[in-house]
Formats: sequence, structure tokens, C-alpha cells
Amino acid sequence: MRTHRRGGRPLLLGVCLLAVPLAASAQEQGSIQLFSQTQLVGASPQRQTGEHTIEPDFGVIWFRPGTRAGQLRMEIHATRAGDQLQLGRSSVSVHRAPFGGALWTLDGGDISLPPGLTDTRFSNLSAPPLSFAGASATATAARWNLQVGGGRTTAWRNIFGSDTDILGQSLAFARAGYTVSPRVSFIGRASRVRTSDLEEFPVTIAASDEAGGGVRVLVTPSIHLVADGAWVKYRAAGTTTPVDDGSYLVGTHVLLARGWVQVNASRFSPGELPVLHAALQDREGLFAAGEYDVGSRVRLFGGWETVSTNLDPSGALASRPQRRAERGFGGVRMRVANRSTVSVRVEDGDRISKPVAGTLDETSSDTGELSADWQVSLGRTTAFARYARRENIDHSSTSATYTQQDASGQLYVNVSRRSQLFGSVMVTRQVSPSGNGNSFLQFSGGGQQQLFNEGLWLRVEGTASRNHDRLSDLFMPRNALTVGLNGQITPQTTVGFNVYVDRAPAGFAGNDEGWLTRSMLRVTHTIATGSASGAGRAGIASELRRGSGTITGIVFADWNGNGQMDSGEEQLAGIPLRLGTAVHVTTAHDGQFAFMNVGSGAQQVGLDLTALPVDFDPPEAAEVTLELSRGATRRVAFGLLPLGTVQGRVLHDANCNGLADAGEPAVDGAVLSLDEGQRSELAREGRFRFDSVRAGAHRLTLLKESLPEGAVITGDAERDVELRRDQPEASVTFLVQIEKRPEVRKVFPPRIGANRPAATPSPVVARAREASRAAAPAALPGTPAAKARRANLPSGPFTVQVAALNDPLRARHIVDDLQDAGFEAYLVEPPAADPDGPYRVRVGRYGSRVTAQRTAEELERRLGEKLWVTKGK
Repeated sequence: MRTHRRGGRPLLLGVCLLAVPLAASAQEQGSIQLFSQTQLVGASPQRQTGEHTIEPDFGVIWFRPGTRAGQLRMEIHATRAGDQLQLGRSSVSVHRAPFGGALWTLDGGDISLPPGLTDTRFSNLSAPPLSFAGASATATAARWNLQVGGGRTTAWRNIFGSDTDILGQSLAFARAGYTVSPRVSFIGRASRVRTSDLEEFPVTIAASDEAGGGVRVLVTPSIHLVADGAWVKYRAAGTTTPVDDGSYLVGTHVLLARGWVQVNASRFSPGELPVLHAALQDREGLFAAGEYDVGSRVRLFGGWETVSTNLDPSGALASRPQRRAERGFGGVRMRVANRSTVSVRVEDGDRISKPVAGTLDETSSDTGELSADWQVSLGRTTAFARYARRENIDHSSTSATYTQQDASGQLYVNVSRRSQLFGSVMVTRQVSPSGNGNSFLQFSGGGQQQLFNEGLWLRVEGTASRNHDRLSDLFMPRNALTVGLNGQITPQTTVGFNVYVDRAPAGFAGNDEGWLTRSMLRVTHTIATGSASGAGRAGIASELRRGSGTITGIVFADWNGNGQMDSGEEQLAGIPLRLGTAVHVTTAHDGQFAFMNVGSGAQQVGLDLTALPVDFDPPEAAEVTLELSRGATRRVAFGLLPLGTVQGRVLHDANCNGLADAGEPAVDGAVLSLDEGQRSELAREGRFRFDSVRAGAHRLTLLKESLPEGAVITGDAERDVELRRDQPEASVTFLVQIEKRPEVRKVFPPRIGANRPAATPSPVVARAREASRAAAPAALPGTPAAKARRANLPSGPFTVQVAALNDPLRARHIVDDLQDAGFEAYLVEPPAADPDGPYRVRVGRYGSRVTAQRTAEELERRLGEKLWVTKGK
């Protein structure tokens, strides 16, 4: 409820702050990061859709690294509420504080935690993090782990995600795990949820209590079994009768000599953790998928899935339709030569929706799609082309039956290290059985140029589209221009200024021009704090006197997100890892790494997040703690998570034929939710885009409450998309029928007493990246000679890391050799906060990943080892 918003937050932060002196007693160098970001919107009322003309956000992040007592991180935001500033998203955390034989992490304030069932690691099951205002405590030991927490769920209100609204839903949970042996582990969980008011979000379950557990068994190194079950007692909203129910999941991962197979069966009760944004609720289904390498250049893949929803159509659930969907897919991916790949994919499925209450008839449809992709890189040019043919047969509506063909192409040219050009074209043709249809054509192109300041890049991109409906002969043009200036103006300060201008003259009554401008200004300044201290290499020497062992492992691309290396998931060479703070290595060509002569006792092995390749996200466990005995060998594995894109359009179905016809206007201001609210986006000029989305299955939802009153969504408001190794990008189109009436939107209503317009801004575009990566310190060599060597280097966010060495003399020799060979090499010395860190040898600072990748490939040919593009100085 709005009148109780942020209740209890000052007390909660005060309790958490009591732990600060305990966690930061051993000081090292930290930082204070000050930032501000402001959005300015200018448009006619028809196009501004209730957004504030000025939307500000101010914040500060305090990071204080520790040694034996953990690390402290605090983040505070100030946001707008009506015409006043208020406290926004705020949190404080202490990481890896040792106590009672375990490492503890304490979080308080606005928290985001993954739900427990994501540990199953099946590619068809995904769930967004739980977002709530409260506290949690996590303990991790050699053979057990424990997590407890609770609070009230939150919704993010502004475009920056810093205005957290505490809702009337309480949550308490506990999780535990115990490892019996390297092959057998048990898990347990319990939760309690009570819901009174979720404001504009629907409430179907008022109360839920759950307790359950499971087991994970590694039968052999190639067969992995999972079994999980839970007792659930829930009460639907609007009823007084509780229901006893249950959830279960059984499945297996099988690793073949040249591929892998996954099979599982699941049922998730309507009362399965019914918190806001939860995804695994009220559904059951079967899933099977696999991949197989026919040869070194050919991979086959395929799968089948069936899903049913609304398992208990009673009480408050009676108005929801029962749905059943099936789909099968398969294809082949081939590598042609060394710089070209071709993929072909076929999919077929059907969907049935049967209302439980009301007079609507049962509906069903069949959908099939054939697509082919081609990608090639030659010299300074990279090109991509795609063709897709999609057929949809709606058995209840001939107007929703159509055949659609799409063709698109992209081209990128690296003119020089300081200049790049790019362009794209897209053509769509859709035809119904009656011969009606539409055509759509879009061109876009631009370039980016490094300016006189080595830290700044100027990027300009223009877009022109033309829609033509053959039935009405309606022709609609649209034009847009984006200009951005981004980069580093001092070693401590970064700035970003981006302006988007769009003109859509048709479809806006009383506004012949149809202009809209959207500007975003971001400024970030970092201040180093604290002093350097640490155990140093002398501490390592004393550890070796206690005896030593060996730690080995592998790093791979975890495409299905199951945490284990399946067939076809490639090993990653050149990935940086660290042992504690003093020893660093990179993986070999086969993804393997080893730390020799490691002191016995507790040791921390993890990925070096400050030099992680930009193509991947780190896994949930980017660091592990091992208990190493004298003379023993321990092995670990890290699966990096590949990133992809989900994008699409929201169009006004002006002729009500259920087709995305050319010339039909875009729907502005619609809100798209990814994975039941894990992330959300506002459709601008009818287009939306989610970047940095992890591979796997996702659910995309168009929120009806964000549409004008009387709007009707054609087809399903929820669409399932999947990002995979052969399909790292997904595209979805939503159609909306809108009656001609005054526009009233229901999403994000004004707060009581606040001076706000009727419609308020969109929720957060995306949650922040890993906190460890955002707070990781970095430093450049401070000697005059080093500064002179780097004085003429180009600047940009991308660089190529060649080596990370503990020996500074050897590192400087490598830099000299690379400079003599004509490469713009430089040395990154350890920061004061990590005096035992590595001396990193890097080459170039580039404004685009493609440019940096070209340098990496040239160095690979000369050095004979795998190198990665990363972000850093």
C-alpha cells in the first residue's frame, strides 16, 4: 500500500550498519563512486504518454575491501517522488566474513536473490531473482551451506530502477544444502508468503506455506540425476478454503561422447512461492532436448516440449484460461572455412486455450518456422544475413492465418582504429490466404569516431522505415536519428550524453509533425579511499611451510546454464583466474589451468572479474573455497554464461486482421516484462530491446495495464523465447487493437498525495550487472615512463589482455617486445588495494569489440595462444 511505503527501512539500515565495523576492521584501499543520471523527454502529449519531462537519479556507492573480515559495500540512491526527492534503492552488504567455520554474506535493504529451484540447472526452467526490501544471511562451508532471509517484495517504478516501491506482500524463506560426497548432495527449503495488496499487479494467491527438498546424484561423470519435491498449502485470493497441493521435478543430464541430452518432468503448484515476478508457478510439462556433433564442423540439435497451465481452475483462478502448448524444433549448425558459419533451424508447434469461465470458445493454432543464418568475417569487414519463413494457422480465425517472410542483413567496416562504419537493412512481407498483406522496409546506418580526447567517442546513427499496406494502400514513413558522446574525460570521471530524435507524422491527430526527443545524461566520478595493507608474499611463504597441494580446473562456455560441461560446450582459452590475491594464471588452449605448490588449508579460487571477456557473464559462483590437504589435488570448473538479445515491436493492429501489416503504427509507452518482471522495458516508437540476456529459456510479457483503456492484445500476451548457441538473438512482435477513446493507462498509478500526471514512467530497464565487476578496482602504471608510453594510445572501453604475471620485470619485457613489434602495448600495475595482484600486459584501447577482436586475432597468430577482448584500462 502506498501509505506504508518504505516502512521500516531506516531501522533496517541501522541494524545492518552495526555490522560495518566488524566487517571492515582490516582496511585496504577502497573507493567512493558518485554518479548522477537524468532523462529529458520532449514531445506532444500524445507521444509523451505520461512520462515526466525531467527524470533524475543521484547515487553513491561506497566500497571498502577487507582481508580476513570480509568486504563492505553500500549503495544509496535519491530519486524523484512528485516534485520532491526521496530515498531510493539502498542497500548495505558484508561479503565473505569468516565466523564459526564458514564464510558469511550479510545483505540488508533492497535485495535481489535467485530462487532456489534455479539450482536444478535444466535449460527449459528459468526463474528471475526475488526482489524485496529486507535482510538475508548466507553461510558457506566446505560441505554445507545455509541461507535465511525475509522482507516485503518491491516493484521498481522509474526508468533507472532506483525508485523501489514496497508492496503489501511479506516473504520469509530458508534454504540449506549438504554434500555427503562428491557425487551426492541434498537440498532443503521452506517459505512463507502472505499477500494483501500488490497495487496494480494481480493477486491470485493470498497465502502460501511450503516445505520441500531434493537430492542431486552424479551417477557417473556423464550422468547427472535430479529429484525434488515439496508440500504446498495455499489459499487463493477471494477464498477462505486452503488447498493442500504439491510440486515436483525429476530429470537427468546425460553427457555423450559427441553431445548431450536433457530430459525432465515438472509440476509447479499455484502456491509455489507466489511472490511478485516469480516464474515457476501453476504449470506442468515434459521436456527433452539434445545436441550431437556429426563431425568437427557440423552439429545437430533438436528438442520437444509440452506445457500446461492453470492446474487448479477454482476460486480466483476460474477466470484464467487453461492452456496447453507443444513444440518441436531441430536444426544444424555448420562451420564453413574458419571465418564463416551457417545455421538452419526448423520449428513446429501448436497452442490450445480453453476458458474455464465465460462464453469464449476454445481456440487453437499451429505455427511453423524455417530460418537460416549466415555470418562471415573477412579482413576489416564483418557481415551477417538471415532469412526466415513463418506460417501461422489459426483454426478459429482465418484473419489470424498468414505466411510471413523476413530477410535482414548487417555490415560492419573497421575503417581504422579510430573510425568505424556500420549499416543494416530489413525486409518483411506478410500475406494472408485472401491475398492481402503488407510490406515493410527499413534502412539504418551510421558510424563512430574517436575525438581529440582519447577517452571520448562520437556515435551517429540514422534510421528510415517505410510501411505499405496493399489492401488500404496506406503508406507510412518514419525517421529517427541518434547521437551520442560517451567516454572517459579524466581517469576518475566518465560521461555519457545521448540524444534520440524520432519523427512519425502519421497516426497522431492534431500533431502533424509527430516529433519526440529523448535525452540521457550520465556522469560518474570515482574517489579512491583508504590505505593499502595485506598479507603479501611473505604470508604465502609461511603457508608453504605447512605443506602444499595442487588445484586444477577448467573454464568453459555454459550454454545451457547447468553448471557442468556438456558435449559441444567449448573450452575457453586465455581466461584469467586467481588464487587468493597473490597468484594469477590464464587457461591454456584446452581451457585447463593449474595452481602448483598451493599452501594447505582453506584456499579461494575464482575468476578474475576485472578482466572477464565481454561476451560472457560470470557464473553465480565465480569463486569457490577449497580445503586443501598436504599433497592433495583438488579440481574445480567454472562455466561462463554467454549473453544474447531479446528484441521486438508492439504495433497497432489498425485493420484488426491479426497481422503485423506494413504501415500500421507503433504503440508507444507499452511495458514489456522479461521473465515475469526480472527486467522490464518501455517500448519507444514501438520497439523494445533487452541486451545482455543470458542463454536459455525466457518468457516475454506485454503488460495490458500499460496500454490505453479499451486496448485488446491480439494473441497471447506472454511469449516464450529461447537463446541458444545457434540462436543468440530472439525477435517478437505483439499486436494491439485500440479503440478510439481518451488514453488512460493503469500501470504505475500516481502515489497518494504526489503531484503526478495520470500515467507515470516505466519500470527499470534492467537490473545492474554483478556488483563485484562494478566495484572491482583498476589502476594504470603511475611512473612517468609508463605515462609517456601511453600518451598517444587511442581510448575506448575494450582492450586485449596478453598476460597477467606476478613478475614485474618479465611483464615489462613483454610490453617492450610488443611495442617493438608495432603493437600499442602497455602495463597495468596492481592497484594499491591489491598490492599482490598481477602485472597485466594489455594491447590497445578500442571503441568497439570488433576492432579489439581483430588485434586479438593478429596476436594469437604471432603468439600461438588464445587471447580475449576485455574491458579495462
